[in-house]
Amino acid sequence: IKTATFSEVAEDNAEPLYYLHPGSWIRGDFTTWVGHEEKNRAWKYLKQVKSLLKGHLNPQAEEELMCAEGSDWFWWYGDDNFTLYYQEFDELFRKHLRRALELANLEVPDFLDEPIKKEIQSVIPSMIAVAYINPKIDGLVENYYEYLGAGEFDVSTFSTGQMAVKSYFLEKIVYGFNEEKLFLMLKPQPGRTIERVELYFEGGRDIVLDSKRRTSNQDKVEFAWKKVFEIAIPLNITEGTDEVKFYLIIKGEQVSERYPRAGSFKIKKLQKDEIDVIW
Repeated sequence: IKTATFSEVAEDNAEPLYYLHPGSWIRGDFTTWVGHEEKNRAWKYLKQVKSLLKGHLNPQAEEELMCAEGSDWFWWYGDDNFTLYYQEFDELFRKHLRRALELANLEVPDFLDEPIKKEIQSVIPSMIAVAYINPKIDGLVENYYEYLGAGEFDVSTFSTGQMAVKSYFLEKIVYGFNEEKLFLMLKPQPGRTIERVELYFEGGRDIVLDSKRRTSNQDKVEFAWKKVFEIAIPLNITEGTDEVKFYLIIKGEQVSERYPRAGSFKIKKLQKDEIDVIW
């Protein structure tokens, strides 16, 4: 084996390269760090601060600037990676930039007080609803046709960014509509006991279902829990127009778990005149 430096290799019958493939370990491109409006704005913040610091850097200010130049800040902006702590990451990134200017005895511009991360992305179904359904609310799925045409969310794992965390209670959430109701079917992980389900609708009313006492804080909501947890909710409770946004908190076995971990599920109400078009 004869070792060589890049310079030595380049001197020995080298040919010019007109293209270099992105040296990224994710998808072979740089979209994890740049391209989305939030990611691009973070880079603009960094560039503007670096321009202000030109000629004023001291070791302390330079250290703060170098902290802000770490690639992980840009990972958490945009809609491709999720974290429960997106507000903290956003604040810390801008705090490093502010501190760099302060340590250089420079005025801190107002734009650094404006959050880059506006809101966390809603979670959309892995399969959309394409037909009206009318399941029997008995805690059982007795035949295949009860939920034929329904949509679903796959919650077997939760994305929290780089890590996927296994769901404790649920394997999936199935949803569907008829003209008057929203139906939810919560399929549990094997052996799990669900004692309480709380639903929170954006702009609508909250629903609390106690499976031990078989009580609901909303009289018109039906539910049953045996092998699955089935819920029928009048559409006027959701208060949505074309879209319904909600999240759930499930409790039991001294465990409480939120679905999704951050943000809300977003589903489009299925209108009767859409069904023939979809099919």
